[in-house]
This record gives sequence, structure tokens and C-alpha cells, in this order.
Amino acid sequence: MSYEKLANAVKYVRWMQERDLDVFAVVTSKKGFGKSSTLIQFVRKIIAMYGLSCAACGGEWVYTGRTIGVKGLDLNTVWEPCPHCKNKNRSLIGPTQTLDLDKYTGWDYEDVREKIMNLPPYSPLMLDEAVRFMMGEDWMRSESKDMKKLFTQMRTKHLAVFGAIPKFQWMDSKYRNDMTTFWIRILKRSFVVLVQPDLGEAEDPWHMKEFQKILGHYDYHTDAERLYKVADRLVAKHPCVFDHFRIPPVPDELYAKYLRLRDKKAYEEKVEDVDKKDLGKVIIYHLSENWDYFLEQILKTSSKRPTQKLIATVLCKHPLPDREPILNQSSVGHYIKDVQRIVRNNSP
Repeated sequence: MSYEKLANAVKYVRWMQERDLDVFAVVTSKKGFGKSSTLIQFVRKIIAMYGLSCAACGGEWVYTGRTIGVKGLDLNTVWEPCPHCKNKNRSLIGPTQTLDLDKYTGWDYEDVREKIMNLPPYSPLMLDEAVRFMMGEDWMRSESKDMKKLFTQMRTKHLAVFGAIPKFQWMDSKYRNDMTTFWIRILKRSFVVLVQPDLGEAEDPWHMKEFQKILGHYDYHTDAERLYKVADRLVAKHPCVFDHFRIPPVPDELYAKYLRLRDKKAYEEKVEDVDKKDLGKVIIYHLSENWDYFLEQILKTSSKRPTQKLIATVLCKHPLPDREPILNQSSVGHYIKDVQRIVRNNSP
């Protein structure tokens, strides 16, 4: 089966990037319809079409040269210096052979923030569970407010950001109506319609009532052929729907890797979600009872300062034997960044 339309959608994403337009695509569907798979396949296709790697340092990045209007773009022949090690040996630079899922995934607020700041230009970034901060019920949270400001940097770095959420209307209206440039609605597993907002003065830039009317009712037993006809009608009659296509299945090995990463990050978040008073009590306990050992370990470090690892393994160690740590090294880092951000934002 041909998946040429997915490649065409990725070319359109690149067209927008090269014209300094924001790219924030939101994937929606019921649970189990393949939101994560759709995110992975868009990012995977971008890397397959535009990804480069350097044999000298192992660095990977997305080609930053012009692609629109270039016929027969071939990553085996295009070339640019490695942005990581500055290598200029053409023979050591070629197409990226693998997809680094962790590199191109924002797992939580801090991770999204860090990757928007540090990913090379033209990189894709997928937000799966991390899209929670865009939900309307969280619009007052500091993370949501900060992220709105941070998203303005997407255009200057030409990033292509893909997020997933069960229902489009759950998003905060600022994200949905002002910042989203693509809506990818999964009608059934592996089959999507592609929607862009009306740039006129319509009160609802997505013409949602018209979309709902044309889409009509369907359920888990609805025949696929009927949905294909509905998708054709959406493209023909809805002012914002301009294409529909199938998404290829994610290779089993890649999806298993994604699940392992997601479970690992979920565990870290679970460890981090600890009662702040209990955490404070434990830290005070260790400072009182284990200060000599803590100081001894600090003096062994090259910087003579407490590292994140030391804070996690000594000050955040559960005081009872054979228990999981109260806070791990990654979470300690998140806490430090949170406080640094609060101090920075409230400094005179």
C-alpha cells in the first residue's frame, strides 16, 4: 500500500518551515486509535526525508538547506557541515539511519522546554502525554503560561511540533485557535484527515459545526469504506479539510522502544509526585543525621559541591530500608530548574 500522501504532508510541513511559519500540529482521537503511532510516523518520516548524521561524532540533525523547489532531493548527495563537531568532510556525512525517539520527544513540561530551547533548527518534536499543559482546565498554571511564551521560539528555530490529545475542544483556546496550524483528526486506526484553520475573520477558525455535521455519527463497527466516503465529503465540502490519507503501522521494535521510554518517564514522574512536606521532612532528617557522610561525599567531587546525584542518593534516600528513593536524580534536576525559573521570573 502506498503512503505517498504522508510524504506529501511532510513536504507541506517543510514548506511552512522554510517560509518562517509556525508548525504546531495536533493529533486527536479516542483512546486506542493510534495517536502515539501517528506522532511517531510523522517524526520518523521527517527524519527519513531530511535527517543527516555525522560519522565523525555520531551527531544527528535535520538538513537546514532549501528543499522546496529542489527536484529529487537526495540526502546521499546534499551536504552541510556537522553542527555538532563542525566536521566538513563530505564523506563522513550522510542520511540518518535510525530514529532517536528520546531526542525528539518531550515527555513532560521541563523536557519540552529544554528541547524547544536546545534542538537544532528544523527538528521535529513530538509531545504525547506532555500536551496536558495545553488543556483548557490548566490554562492558569504557570507551566501553561510559560509554554505559550516559549512556543514563539518555534518559528525562529523552524521546529515542527506535533502534539496529541483525545479531543480537540479540550485544548485551551489560545493553543487551539491562535497557535495550532494543523489538526490531524484520526477517523479510524491508521486513517486521518488533515485540517488547517481558516485565516479569515471567522469566529471559529476550524468551522467545527460544519465539521461535525459532515462527519456525522459513526462507531467502532462502522465500515471503513463508509469512513473513506465521509473523508472525501469533508475534503470536498469543508473549508478547512484539504486531505485525507493512511498512516503506516509503526515497526514493532520501534514501538516497543517507545513504550519502554514512556514507562521509564512515567515512573520518574511518579517518583517525583511526592508530598512536598514529607520530602522536606526527609531532607531535614538526613541533614541532621547524615551530615558528616554527605559532606564527605561532597568533598570527593571535583567541584566540591553537592551534585544532583548526591542530593538524590543521600538527602532524598528513603529513611526506611529496602524502599524506593523518594526523589531520583532526574526529578532533583527538575526541581532545581523549577525553582531557578521561579527566581528568574520574579527577580527585580
